[in-house]
Amino acid sequence: MTFQLKTHYAGADLVLNFESQGAASLHINGMQRESITTDEKSTTIKLSSTVQTAYEWHEYIEAVVIYGRDSIDASIYASQRQLVTRSFRRTKP
Repeated sequence: MTFQLKTHYAGADLVLNFESQGAASLHINGMQRESITTDEKSTTIKLSSTVQTAYEWHEYIEAVVIYGRDSIDASIYASQRQLVTRSFRRTKP
């Protein structure tokens, strides 16, 4: 099962794509910046990149995916400030 968390921040489109079984990728303005795949059932994946938001100004973007037994919590941060967060059911009801 595939999930997606999106937000727009300081002129940048931020998209976190992740699977129910431990794969995630961070996309900024349509370009994949980082991806991770793991075989762990319960784990935390952190992805990060910088994005230029103004002339000579950069923001540190971090995406965090926490895999629990029944749920997945996903968040996107800009310079340690939470922009969006959401919980997803890991399996279909």
